[in-house]
This record gives sequence, C-alpha cells and structure tokens, in this order.
Amino acid sequence: MKTSEIKANRQLWYDELMSGKHEQTMGALQDAGGKCCLGVACYLAFHEGIIEGPYLTSRGTLSYAGNESGLPPEVQDWLGFEDGNPLTRGQIKNVEVSFSELNDNEKMNFEEIAAILKRDFIDPLEKTDDTST
Repeated sequence: MKTSEIKANRQLWYDELMSGKHEQTMGALQDAGGKCCLGVACYLAFHEGIIEGPYLTSRGTLSYAGNESGLPPEVQDWLGFEDGNPLTRGQIKNVEVSFSELNDNEKMNFEEIAAILKRDFIDPLEKTDDTST
C-alpha cells in the first residue's frame, strides 16, 4: 500500500477519535459501554468495507473479523502497522507502550490518544515519498 494511502487511513482514524461520536470503553474492542481506541479503528475499517463484523461474543463484547482485543490483520494492513496493538512512546520519551495500554492502563481519552497517533504515525509520513511500504 502506498504511503499516501496509509496516511489517509490513519488520518481517518485520527479524525474519528477526535469526533466525539464514540463513548470510550476498556478491555475490549467494543462492548455495551463503547469502543476502545483500537475499536474505533475497527469500526472505521468495517464501514470502509475492509473487515466484517461486529459480532457479539460469548463474553458480551463485540469482535471484528474474529478479534476481540486487537486489530485484525486486514486493519493492520489498512493502517500500515505490523502488529495488532502497535507500540508508541506514549507521553514518556523512550518508554514504549501499546495503544491498548494508553487506553486501558494510562486511561487516556480519545483526544490524548489521537494526539499521540498524529505525532508518531501521521506526522512522520509528511517527510516520506509515496512509495509502497
């Protein structure tokens, strides 16, 4: 996938996190209380036709493409990530944390998580050419 496509998809995720349309939950991509930050990405990918779902699980949560807690491989590819729970620096330099840790453990709100997404995964793409990744 081209860098410009990955950047556009990440920007969609950023915009959705900033929209105020989603209630935030912890411990699952989506449940009756809302979505985690990764759940918002899955919600977008579903609406873009990238994945199937959401499906109700026996735990009462919703899964996307069979995943209850991380990005399915199709969403990883769509966003240009190699992992279902990408690592970032969080607010502390040189300490890697995952997006689910930002959401669940550090209890950051969507706007705070979106700022880290922009800083670490959108802004750096401004400096790259449009080659395949």
